Amino acid sequence: MKLRFVILFVSVFMLSSQVFAQGLPRVQCGDTITGEFTATFQFLDYQITLQPGDTIRVTASRFGDYLRFYSGDNAIIAPSDSTVARHNGVSATIDMSSGVLGERGDYTIRFRNDDAFGAFTFSVTCTRNGQPYDETQPTPTPVVPNPQPGGLVPQVTFGYPGVAAIDFSVVNPTVLNERIFNVPITSNISVDGSGVSAFSLEAAEGNILEIDARRSQGNLGIGFVVFAEPNIPVFIAGPVVASTFSTQIELPQDGNYVIGLFRMGDLPANAQATAFQITVNLNP
Repeated sequence: MKLRFVILFVSVFMLSSQVFAQGLPRVQCGDTITGEFTATFQFLDYQITLQPGDTIRVTASRFGDYLRFYSGDNAIIAPSDSTVARHNGVSATIDMSSGVLGERGDYTIRFRNDDAFGAFTFSVTCTRNGQPYDETQPTPTPVVPNPQPGGLVPQVTFGYPGVAAIDFSVVNPTVLNERIFNVPITSNISVDGSGVSAFSLEAAEGNILEIDARRSQGNLGIGFVVFAEPNIPVFIAGPVVASTFSTQIELPQDGNYVIGLFRMGDLPANAQATAFQITVNLNP
């Protein structure tokens, strides 16, 4: 089956710890955000609206080698001021998951650093009514052409007006398995956008897919997409311009999944082909 996906532009942007007149900086389920501590032992708070029946998971990782998250003060806090998730221990990464929530309203995602400071990224993933919930992308509308003669399976296209299609059918994906999980794989994206990379793996419903990418050269914005074959989008992020990118995704069904990487966003000045290493792991 020939697959063609249109990838929605999803901005990855920087938020500061400043509290604006209208309240804390807001994030959504599905966001990947870059933040920065500018002082030691600093609190950075973000706000997200959730409802009864939701769950939320927040993962974070530092840039560089020195920033550490302070023990006990990194948490997700309900509107009633009760803590629904907390990260304990001084570490370079964070992984906080709530149970099924019962309160409706604005929850606070709180970070605090140790004595070193600097930039970090964090990702927010949610479920609603037991299903993955992502506010950063509209619900795709499948367009199914008329059946082709000879009983061929029709091509299915997911489209958003004004955004070019990314065709993964021309890419021979690298098959991932237990032997090469957690092993960095080098890949390249060209300036003209022809260097699309893809990786495939078998997974079960509820497995946690971990993706870590580290740029080694170049300055292109990189888009990431994960879809369940044949044509179910699960995760989209980009254009990622940071030197590192990390996310964790709870997979919605049994079957084969494809991780795709491609050039995304406007070409920067003096655009250069981009090389990076991607590491994938799958946890039950």
